[in-house]
Amino acid sequence: MTSLDLQHSRRRSASVFGPMAVPSRDVAVERLHAMAAAGPAFRLGLRPSAHDRRWHTVEADDAVSVTEVAPLSRTADPLDLLRTVRGMPETGLRVVLAGEWVAIDFSHGLGDVAFSQAVVDVMLGGVALTDPHWAPYRRGRHPLAAAAARTFGGDTRRLIQLARLHRAGRNAADSGPETPTRAASRSTPSARTIRIDDSEIAELRAARDRHLPGVSMFAIVTCALLRSLSQAGIDVRRDVTIPFDARPYLPRRMDTLASFSAGLTFPLDTKTPAPELKDMITAAYRSGRPVANLVVSSTKLRIAGSAPDAESPWRVAADPAAVRAELLHSYVGRIPQTQFSPFTDPDLAFNYTVSDPVSPAGITVTSSTVGDHALCLSAAFHADVTDGDRVSDALASVVDQALAVISE
Repeated sequence: MTSLDLQHSRRRSASVFGPMAVPSRDVAVERLHAMAAAGPAFRLGLRPSAHDRRWHTVEADDAVSVTEVAPLSRTADPLDLLRTVRGMPETGLRVVLAGEWVAIDFSHGLGDVAFSQAVVDVMLGGVALTDPHWAPYRRGRHPLAAAAARTFGGDTRRLIQLARLHRAGRNAADSGPETPTRAASRSTPSARTIRIDDSEIAELRAARDRHLPGVSMFAIVTCALLRSLSQAGIDVRRDVTIPFDARPYLPRRMDTLASFSAGLTFPLDTKTPAPELKDMITAAYRSGRPVANLVVSSTKLRIAGSAPDAESPWRVAADPAAVRAELLHSYVGRIPQTQFSPFTDPDLAFNYTVSDPVSPAGITVTSSTVGDHALCLSAAFHADVTDGDRVSDALASVVDQALAVISE
């Protein structure tokens, strides 16, 4: 097991999506059992752990559980399926089939978005396990070592730039004064979602092209989220986490279904301009900071011997007014990420992903593009710390705040 596997093994991620051409339960089980038996490159047959140094395999029945429920109606809340899938007995992967809709829940110790996409591709029969598509995932046992060698082996200037970024980030750390705390439970997170349709996204893109050409919609939406949360009465810490997929740093023809992203923090607040965030993101990518972050965190975990939060109790400020939310915004790209599991009706398509926050005051927002251009936002949080109505209010104002970010 890698240190990244240990680090992520206690966290889970769940998604509900559709409409797709979903097979019967028997066919889905057969295909997923075959994936679990196909070897460690496919990850599904492994048992996640926060302590063990060596992987242990599990029988197919213990690797995945699949259930079938009544089809999801057009007026139903998609989060109902997520509550169903997270109520199933715990296995590495849990799946609920509901007509044209699917909910999956999996351990981050098995993988991330690439893993969940592979699960869907195999389950829907889009690509056979013997297909050459999977060849890059079977090459190489140490993707982090390969990425580090490719990133820093031939360009020492990146190390100098990285040291500067590290010092700047350390000096901008938002520790804040110590306050009395109380115990917080490690409960399954609550969630709120919103789907921003194609016409609204087109309006935002047109305004961006006029006023902020070259600035990504991700940077704009992140800045809008900070404003929206603040307007809704949620105080957010200044160190905001943005996950970076490290796969672009791998050698060509090599890939992995394991978790392979780095959560980098940036000093952001409601006044941060989107072009400034865009420049921070660009500098981080060019310097190789995501790979360096993974190397450092992996080394620390290997020395410690287990995931740092595996046993430690969660604590949060005792005074609700003193709680400051820890925002993480992750953009998982266009869903589906392959051609093997298309939506049957792009106009109705959605994908809501709910990932466990890393702290009791955490708010993890996952965004994805579906259909033609619609944007789905999901916010995961712990309801005993964060007010769900305020989160809903914040999501409802993202478009207006994004327009304000663009026009300034």
